[in-house]
Amino acid sequence: VVSPMMTVLINVLALAAASSTPQMSIRVARATSVNVHIKSSPVFVARRTFCAGTALALLCQRPLGAVSADLEARDRGASSKTAIIQKDYYFEYGVVPPRKLEMSQIAIKQPEFNAWGSCVENACTYVPLQRRYTGYQKYASEVQLGAQTFSALRGSINSADWGPVLSAVDRGSGGENKRSPGVVTSALLKSVLLANALLISENSNDQRDALLARFYVNEAAYAAGELQRAAQAGDKDAANAAWDLGRDSWSSYFSVINRAIVPKVGERLSI
Repeated sequence: VVSPMMTVLINVLALAAASSTPQMSIRVARATSVNVHIKSSPVFVARRTFCAGTALALLCQRPLGAVSADLEARDRGASSKTAIIQKDYYFEYGVVPPRKLEMSQIAIKQPEFNAWGSCVENACTYVPLQRRYTGYQKYASEVQLGAQTFSALRGSINSADWGPVLSAVDRGSGGENKRSPGVVTSALLKSVLLANALLISENSNDQRDALLARFYVNEAAYAAGELQRAAQAGDKDAANAAWDLGRDSWSSYFSVINRAIVPKVGERLSI
């Protein structure tokens, strides 16, 4: 759905482009990206780029403190300011992976989500067991605790017990009033390091698996932020919606990294 203001803006841009490029047309898809077609050759313009200008940014913002009505159809360029790590799959390729990624979707026939499958015969992205084992020993227990803590927040949400929710998803603060991040936030920070250890090989520059894992870490972090907003507002419906997104994001993250966790590395993780 495109807002009236966005429709007007697109019409203005189309008219301006028509004077120099008659065959140019502009199409908005699901309000998350803008596709510009010139002589049947598509040029993708990420919404974060489209919204970069001062005037355009006003159309892309949502009110400060508001809880997003649609947690998926959002400007990920804007939300990247609060991302755990900016360079993820969306940042690199401008593509939004499925909300919930199943193991069956990461097959060799789908190399866009599978760096391992793109060169499986020569094992160019093989990550040594020792590297995976060391990373697992450092970070896995805290990551698992964070996921379990997040999962348990459903009960607190349904009983409107907002204290444990706010504590778990607290992002912490620095300065004189330094405050450590909550259990969930701390686990998300460690999730990036765990994915790096499990998925990035010194033998290859192909980091698609790690970028994909980071995308779901950022989705889980965004969900935690929305859950914090909802808890502060005492909004159970919004809190449950954010929790659902967070659960799917954690689950997808584990689908990505668990392929690298063989018995000699440790037990696979879950939410």
